[in-house]
Amino acid sequence: MEKKFPLLKIGTRAAHLLLGIVSLVITANSQGAAANDKAPPPPSQEQFKPASDLITPWRNQLCAFKDVRKDGVTCYPATREELEKVSSNLTIYKSDGSVWYRFGLLGGEPDNYQDKNKNDRFKPFTSSLISNNVLLRQTAESDNWYEVEVNEDTRETRYILKSDPLWMKTNWETWFTYAGGPIHPAREQAPLRDKPDGNVIEEFASVTYQSYRFLRIEGDWMYVVGTTRVLTYGKYKGWVRWREGRKILVGCYFNSYYWADREQAVGAKR
Repeated sequence: MEKKFPLLKIGTRAAHLLLGIVSLVITANSQGAAANDKAPPPPSQEQFKPASDLITPWRNQLCAFKDVRKDGVTCYPATREELEKVSSNLTIYKSDGSVWYRFGLLGGEPDNYQDKNKNDRFKPFTSSLISNNVLLRQTAESDNWYEVEVNEDTRETRYILKSDPLWMKTNWETWFTYAGGPIHPAREQAPLRDKPDGNVIEEFASVTYQSYRFLRIEGDWMYVVGTTRVLTYGKYKGWVRWREGRKILVGCYFNSYYWADREQAVGAKR
């Protein structure tokens, strides 16, 4: 036997009030959705402040350990499917908000920036031949945009949308930490110092190092452990200058670990 349920009876004024509340909720949700979907102002209409980090496709944030955080930057381990997804449709914009360049990273694909979809004006900071990667110098930042250099020679700048999930901001120390590999001293090897721009550690002044092991960064200086042909168990610790202006003074991820020369900029050898 079919069971019948009593209907809820409400007065006319209560019904109108209920409909009004539902209408307000729907309107608020619609307005909220519209606000979320609204495109941000173009870069030309925003105020920028100077910045000096690095912008990269997030799948290239190298990981030593899963879910590690270093200075507020998350290291994202990506699956194969995620790598393919975020290796294409990378977009850089003009100051008016229109697309300047859209490209991919995977070799052999039609949108690969080094091959079929090459843009002669696009010369990223990264010179590493070890991984197919793009690193861009960040020069400024607004509420909605990163300003980045897209040409290492001319220092021409364009813009990346901060809400674009395919890009992320990283810092220099993150890459020294997670890229792995030894850091090579300059050909004219500088002695270790007791602090950034401090005094030479006389005890180590005559030591020749094969490589450095990175510990931390303070401005243009790097705290390292120097390694020699003889095992020394971390004996030689001190500070070396790793950057001078735009020049990278040590062989590292940013220049394919080539034996660095103080007179060469990082982009000189690609």
